[in-house]
Amino acid sequence: MAKHRYDREFREQALQYYAAHKNQLTVDEIGKQLGIESHVLRQWIQADKAKDQEIAQLKRQIQEAREEIAVLKKSMRLDK
Repeated sequence: MAKHRYDREFREQALQYYAAHKNQLTVDEIGKQLGIESHVLRQWIQADKAKDQEIAQLKRQIQEAREEIAVLKKSMRLDK
């Protein structure tokens, strides 16, 4: 079986379609409608979830760093 490559735009549209219809249709049904293998769609969904989790973790780290900076700035003002 030949390996098919899909461009980024198609992947994003497929994930948006999945998000909009995941409560009404199965991954297999969505894959058939989009003309892609369901295992490919599942891989994209997992990768998208991992990306979302990583983004959330990075946002938490940024917030923690901002809070630490605020504490350090406050302590520097008190030392003067």
